[in-house]
Amino acid sequence: MSVSKYLYAIKTNLSADASYYWQQNKRFSQDESVTTYNTGYMLMGRFTTNPIEQLQASYILSFQKDNLRGGGTRNTSDRWRQQLSVAYTLWGNLRTEVRGEWQRNGLLENHSRSFSFLDASLEYKFRKPKLVLRLAMNNLLNVRSYGYTSYSQLNTYTYNYRLNGREFLLSIILN
Repeated sequence: MSVSKYLYAIKTNLSADASYYWQQNKRFSQDESVTTYNTGYMLMGRFTTNPIEQLQASYILSFQKDNLRGGGTRNTSDRWRQQLSVAYTLWGNLRTEVRGEWQRNGLLENHSRSFSFLDASLEYKFRKPKLVLRLAMNNLLNVRSYGYTSYSQLNTYTYNYRLNGREFLLSIILN
């Protein structure tokens, strides 16, 4: 289900989404039939605005809850996620942008993992010669790894990722 409203006077769009699922599965494990039941839901709100030509911004907040039971086990997980992006163009040829994300993955009772990312960029467009100079700054918080755990009917999977540290990339693009 989705609901959306555009506010023309302030050039802003607001939307909300929701979904629910239910699932029953039969699996065979070591010659025994195992029936599992999955249920879950997701809620999300989104805000995007472009109140003046030079400014664009967006914010997304979502929550997801999953329940898995069967075979004598019960697992619950939840996930919170926030994303923010703001871009501003100055003098028509200088653009700055900042993007951030925060995520919390709840695994078992009282056990969760959180991580945050922050990126930024600065871009200047020359008219003559047609040239774009861009500085991208990624992983400004210098997050070195992140991981999460997911559950299936019979197994638990844990994923851990190593990440590049803080990095800066200068690009020159000729048009």
